[in-house]
Amino acid sequence: MKKLAIVTTKSITHNRFLYSITLELSKSFDTILCCKDSKNIIHNKKFFRFDIRFPSEIADFLNPKNNLLLLRDLFRLFKKVDIIYVHTPLAAHIIRIFSIFLIKKIVIIYHVHGLRYIPGVWNFKSIIFRLLEYFLSFYTDQFIVINELDYSSIKKFYFSKKIHLIKGLGVELREKVKSDKLPSTRKQFVIGVIAAFKKDKGYFELIEIAKRCQIYSNIVFRLYGYGNYGWIENLIKKQSIENIEIKGFLMNIEKEIKDFDVFLLPSHREGLNVSIQECLSQGVPVITTNTRGCRDLIINGYNGLTYDNFNFDQAIKNILTIFKMDDFEYSLLKRNSIEYSRKYLSRKLLNKKIKDVFRDYV
Repeated sequence: MKKLAIVTTKSITHNRFLYSITLELSKSFDTILCCKDSKNIIHNKKFFRFDIRFPSEIADFLNPKNNLLLLRDLFRLFKKVDIIYVHTPLAAHIIRIFSIFLIKKIVIIYHVHGLRYIPGVWNFKSIIFRLLEYFLSFYTDQFIVINELDYSSIKKFYFSKKIHLIKGLGVELREKVKSDKLPSTRKQFVIGVIAAFKKDKGYFELIEIAKRCQIYSNIVFRLYGYGNYGWIENLIKKQSIENIEIKGFLMNIEKEIKDFDVFLLPSHREGLNVSIQECLSQGVPVITTNTRGCRDLIINGYNGLTYDNFNFDQAIKNILTIFKMDDFEYSLLKRNSIEYSRKYLSRKLLNKKIKDVFRDYV
């Protein structure tokens, strides 16, 4: 049985996205789980774990000792394995650069959760990452890409034997949608938001949207995510906004999603948003931007609505469209969300597609 290393920068990627596909691949490969904090990987099955001292800060790149330890870790890993299945940009860049200098041939499959540049956007940072990804594509045996824009860019500009478009990593499916009261008649119409508390997730825009929605007394915004949200609290207090509740980070977010009436994601940058997939699978319709990795999951009017970035009027119009739906329209939107998940996002379906990428190496 060949040895496969599943490599990410941090354990959170293993825990959030890779549990199911790790189980599937371990049926065909002797599997090793790798990241900088492998002891934090949560898994019911016992796997060999391997720490790689990936840098956390710029200063780490300038520290000779850290670099030597990183090189030692990489040498040890490459001696152990036949295939590397790598996620996250930093890990993917370091793994592929290191592979250039080795005699032993290792198969490298890069699962791109979002290119470090946005195709079509040209600036200094974008050019640097384009050139880096082009060069490293010569040392990548296969790409798995999760959105249409990244797929088109890699297919057009990069060298690789195979490029696969696989949207998502699989979600659990909900079978039924219970009948609810009309959205506008509820004591609270809950608009859920799940995103890291970063500016590029659209929190400035979210605050403005919530502020304009205060005329509707039963509309409330619940915010879930990780990171420091003090700056958001300050903005809320400064503008006297009373319809936003900050809940912070929760491990079992699925239990909260079931209470959402609609999911809102005003993000500017995504690979393929996981929270959208989780909400759709629970029958929660989605309102999001036309950003890469968001629009890929929404069929307008079928399982949600999209709007242009920074277009507050359009965003609020979409919220009110769902808020004012009658029972039949709203129930249909919820059922469509589940049907979309069943057809395109089921864990069983996507695991099969990913395993097919590895079929030549078993």
